[in-house]
Amino acid sequence: GPWQRKLGPLMPQLCRKILADNGYSLQEAFLHNIPRAMFVFLPLLAGVMMLMYRWPRHYYVEHLLLFVHNHAVVFLVGALLLLLESLVPHVPLLRAALFWYFLWYMYRSMRAVYGQGRALTGAKLAVLSFFYVIFAATMLAITTVYSALTL
Repeated sequence: GPWQRKLGPLMPQLCRKILADNGYSLQEAFLHNIPRAMFVFLPLLAGVMMLMYRWPRHYYVEHLLLFVHNHAVVFLVGALLLLLESLVPHVPLLRAALFWYFLWYMYRSMRAVYGQGRALTGAKLAVLSFFYVIFAATMLAITTVYSALTL
């Protein structure tokens, strides 16, 4: 890649550091950097939403607040799920049900905020989901590399 000369010599040293403590330091650094990644991730998604909802005009902050709200719901329910799974192990199909619920929740929130039809909102949710996966994978990769480089 473009940074091979700079990163190539660092890789053996980083790998030794990561293996020395079974990856605990990398995990700790990664979890420390996730909020920073979200600070970049959510505005990127709000920018995609701004491009999709050009008429009628909505402010960028409206799109950003929608994502902050929806992610807050996901994090809250996710924390409750972790608590439930610690009390009652092997809750079948709960994660799949929550995934579909979150998808429906995002769809309903987009319909409520932007007031467009079902088909158009569904199409925009599909486009948004595509960009969500692409941006999430990119941010996870960048966060992992950044975390490893800051060890």
